[in-house]
Amino acid sequence: MRILIIDDHPLIRYGLQASLQAHLPAASFDEAESPEAALAILNRPPRPDLILLDLRLPTLADGLELLVNLRKVATRSPVLVLAGEPTHDTVAAVRDNGASGFISKGESPGRLAQAIQTCLQRPDEFLLRAALPPAPTRVAAPPAPSLIPRLWQVFAQVAEGKPNKVIARELGVTEGAVKNYMTKLLDATGASNRGEAIKLYIENIERWRADPRYREAMRARD
Repeated sequence: MRILIIDDHPLIRYGLQASLQAHLPAASFDEAESPEAALAILNRPPRPDLILLDLRLPTLADGLELLVNLRKVATRSPVLVLAGEPTHDTVAAVRDNGASGFISKGESPGRLAQAIQTCLQRPDEFLLRAALPPAPTRVAAPPAPSLIPRLWQVFAQVAEGKPNKVIARELGVTEGAVKNYMTKLLDATGASNRGEAIKLYIENIERWRADPRYREAMRARD
């Protein structure tokens, strides 16, 4: 069994190898301190049977990018990801990017050795060995604001980044009327300014399109 350990800290690499050797005496090890070193090892035979990847190398973005590249280069080598502070989002990210497992750095060497063997035996089943914090509570999206068709039209054009002068010309009204509509729009949506209103529109428009008042306003606009 050949294992590639990817970590940017020499002491961590040494400690992992020493502790795993006691539980996996038949294993041999390669070490890489960077994404470049890891890919260089993978580009020459023999390929590792398993890759042990520190996700923060040195940042989470670097680790995820390397994970994607590892799956392209070493398609037959399962990747077991190590992380110090696992979160639901981190676990989802490594699973979606092709890792075969995720294990916390707080686990014992024996548990890590077991996880390695499990990933080798069942590489297509995602293995999780980490205590995750409670899942975050999802905040319900706000309901569609109660707007007359004209306000929906103004709302849509504001979200497109158009200034009041352009909106007034396209709707055939005065700039003063657009300013008045904008005041009513902020009151109806609870937004404190134009930027907040635009953000609210962008985040919720896919769901708001089901509102009949919105559809009516867009038909009138067209």
